[in-house]
Amino acid sequence: MAPKKNKSQKRRKRKLKGAQLEKLAFRLIWLGLAAFSIWLILSFTGPKLYKMAQIRGWISGATLQQEIVTDKAQTKSLNTSSNRYEDKYSYSYLIAWSNQPASEPGPDRVNLIFSDWERIAVGDTVNLIRIPNDEKAYLREGIFASNGNFGFDLGLIIAELALAITAVTMIFKK
Repeated sequence: MAPKKNKSQKRRKRKLKGAQLEKLAFRLIWLGLAAFSIWLILSFTGPKLYKMAQIRGWISGATLQQEIVTDKAQTKSLNTSSNRYEDKYSYSYLIAWSNQPASEPGPDRVNLIFSDWERIAVGDTVNLIRIPNDEKAYLREGIFASNGNFGFDLGLIIAELALAITAVTMIFKK
């Protein structure tokens, strides 16, 4: 006959199970964070940085295409409230090259910073960058691959990598 367990042994065993469940729950949370950060890197930030590097010419794959500007437009940005002081940052500055209005959505237009938009005239030739499997066109000096955008996304991917490394470390921590 097996010896009977006293109440303190049963409590100790329950506490041990509780500690094991808590450890498992924390590991599952860290696993979820690791999976999420790796998903962000592989699905969004990594591909965007790769595309930006292609636009800048650092990685091959992009093609250069010359087009003649057929329209220019200045549209009020959606995030501008009516009571805010309006300046050149309150607007989007667009050019189009396929006889479509620049103010209407479409793959044949690009958004520029004010100084670039101001210097380009209808009839000018622009060098567009085309990325495989992307219907949009980009300018090498455009907003998408600007220094500020590039720096932000680089910082973002570093944070995502740090989270992934931290999460994997915490999963295997004893």
